[in-house]
Amino acid sequence: MPDLLWTPDMSVGCDLLDADHRALLALVRRLDAAVRSHESFEVVASLLTVGVELTRAHVLREERVCRALDRPVEAAHEHAHAAFVAWSDGVRTEYATHRDLGRLRAVMPVIFDWWHQHVCDLDMIDKPFYEDNALRIGRLFGADVLAEPILAQAPLHWPPRPAPVFGLLCRESA
Repeated sequence: MPDLLWTPDMSVGCDLLDADHRALLALVRRLDAAVRSHESFEVVASLLTVGVELTRAHVLREERVCRALDRPVEAAHEHAHAAFVAWSDGVRTEYATHRDLGRLRAVMPVIFDWWHQHVCDLDMIDKPFYEDNALRIGRLFGADVLAEPILAQAPLHWPPRPAPVFGLLCRESA
């Protein structure tokens, strides 16, 4: 699997969304490291939980940005968001049920590919829109960030469902 690192050419031209993308990439990389090093069930399950919730919050934020700025969300893009969130939630549930690290290792390339496709393909289509509206998007969300730097903190704990994800500061339901 490639060692996917954030580079400036991955920027969509909006600091807020770029910060989301960097947080998601850091999480994917941390999950991959946890799977490769056979970390405990609790750590891996926590990373999956955070990953699903951050992904859900991020895609809702992207869609909210477009709608707030009177730009229609393309059905294919919205469908790709919903499909990946549902799939990743299924991966999380399967891991929580079966604790099969081998199966999770097998799907890690899919998770990396989704991140790369989401940022470098789908979101790049909208880069001119994001660049032109970066200030308006910043005002829309103020100081809210998708995730605090939680990934380096230890230990991670497997929260009972439904529990708030620490570090998630998103007002998508507002």
